[in-house]
Amino acid sequence: MSSAEEATLIARAESLIRQYNFVGARLLLAHALDKGSANAAFMMAQTYDWRILRSLRAYGVRGDAAMAREFYQQAAAAGIEEAQQRVEALQPDANVDTRVGGEKRSRPESRQRGRFASPNGPF
Repeated sequence: MSSAEEATLIARAESLIRQYNFVGARLLLAHALDKGSANAAFMMAQTYDWRILRSLRAYGVRGDAAMAREFYQQAAAAGIEEAQQRVEALQPDANVDTRVGGEKRSRPESRQRGRFASPNGPF
């Protein structure tokens, strides 16, 4: 995949995420992943990361730590340094409610509210 094609897909996915269209964003990111995009792996992980979803106030979107971990690991293997930190932060924790807005919290929220960060910076 060309860098221009990757940039177009990533930009469109970011736009869909800002509109809370996670299903559409995941479809675009899956296409970019199939073409080998490390940035798409990182962003896909964020669409499953309950901490990111909470910071976006994406009510009704359920996080999936296992999926997030899997995609962060792909991104880390491709050289995205922040992805490894995210993998470590997503260690299994039975006391955490992965629903956005859940009552139980075992660790403080570390992300800025309302910001979805791509490896190249928040949008």
